[in-house]
Amino acid sequence: MENTLWKRFDELCKVPRPSGYMDAVRRYILDWAEDNGFHAFSDEAGSVIVKVPATAGREACRSVCLQAHMDMVPQTAEGVKHDWTKDPILTEKITEDGVEWLTAKGTTLGADDGIGVAAAMAAATSAEHGPLELFFTVDEETSMLGATALDINNIDSNLMINLDSEQEGEVCIGGAGGTAVDCVWKFVQSDVAEGDVALRITLHGLKGGHSGLDIHLERANAIKAMARVLRTAVKEMEARLVSFSAGKLRNAVPSEAVAVVTVPDEGVADMIEFIRMAEKELKDVYAGVDDGLMLEIEAVETPSKQIPEEVQDDIINAICGAPDGVYRHLAGKADVEASLNHSFIITEDGSVTIGMLLRSARAVTMSEVYETVESLYTMAGAEVKIIDEYVEWTPNYDSELMRITVDSYKSLFGTEPRVYTMHAGLECGIIAAKRDGMDIVSVGPTLRHPHSTGEKLDIASVSRFANLLGKVLENVK
Repeated sequence: MENTLWKRFDELCKVPRPSGYMDAVRRYILDWAEDNGFHAFSDEAGSVIVKVPATAGREACRSVCLQAHMDMVPQTAEGVKHDWTKDPILTEKITEDGVEWLTAKGTTLGADDGIGVAAAMAAATSAEHGPLELFFTVDEETSMLGATALDINNIDSNLMINLDSEQEGEVCIGGAGGTAVDCVWKFVQSDVAEGDVALRITLHGLKGGHSGLDIHLERANAIKAMARVLRTAVKEMEARLVSFSAGKLRNAVPSEAVAVVTVPDEGVADMIEFIRMAEKELKDVYAGVDDGLMLEIEAVETPSKQIPEEVQDDIINAICGAPDGVYRHLAGKADVEASLNHSFIITEDGSVTIGMLLRSARAVTMSEVYETVESLYTMAGAEVKIIDEYVEWTPNYDSELMRITVDSYKSLFGTEPRVYTMHAGLECGIIAAKRDGMDIVSVGPTLRHPHSTGEKLDIASVSRFANLLGKVLENVK
């Protein structure tokens, strides 16, 4: 099964599949199903469901649904050109601390969740199993569309293995819910003062990362860090804000930010010196966490309009004052209960929008986090609105499938896996809410820093993951 898994993943790396561009990967899976004689179809949302008959002698076993998402987060490193609608992902092997990893050259790897798709396809043709249903969803990374739009009548199984976890030796039985929030200021732009000149400040070199799985690492958020710089600039350097942009994806910690400001011509030298000092200060703050941090400044063409001073101050002060990162840990545990991430900021003519993603393992805490954000940003003059939300996946500690998975792991590796809940948005909660009593677990190989160009996959763990999946399917009677 392992060799087949790697073959499928290698093929997937050649198929464009950023969120919102699912046609090519959908066709790839449908063609594969047809080649193997499996019944397959695409639902109204564009997800793919494949019906796989049992292997010989396993016809009486219970049906299992293997679930993964087809899309990936398209991130590109500085200076790298990559057309996500057609270019293949170029992979390479690296060794760090004695561990061999698979990574990509200048882009995200797409093992989140290409490795899950490949594992499901490999299990269908290379493992001993009862009846299988493969459910491959669209746009999980942006909207959970595939899971949300699922007609549960298209799935017969009451057992489901989600293949989107990212640490071997662990069995996930619960996950955080999510709320996407936008904070929007609308205004009439003001004139740039005569004699003022424009400067562009660029913050880059940050690691970024997954806004759920990496949130506890306390990496710099480019929006928060830039706002700190801007607050001093407007307060002490007579700077005025023209634009502020950062981030692209709601579920990624932003790694770059760009702001354009105007200052009086005679203040340019002081502003340049201030940026040099601010870079040193930020490097001290994030030493050992984001050592690649760089803050640069350059002259640009002076615009005619800028953000009104009172709105500028509200935006900067709100960002500086808002919580970001881990909001609360689970009582008595190191696991994160709730978090929020300033994901992106966009400046357009007459408006500024900050997008966030709030996560929580409990609905009551999600409400608290949202009310904190709403209160603060409303006081700062923004319109705060919920764009999307998905439910948490409540753990079932009496799960039979969890017991089968734990026992399978112990029989293979001689140790007991960790059973836990994940601080990230899995599709399991949405699917579980559609059918009472659906028994779900999530497993996967070891993956580090998804949603960033530092994404890397532990090669040896993929072998163990494949063996575990095969063993679980063998033990479902």
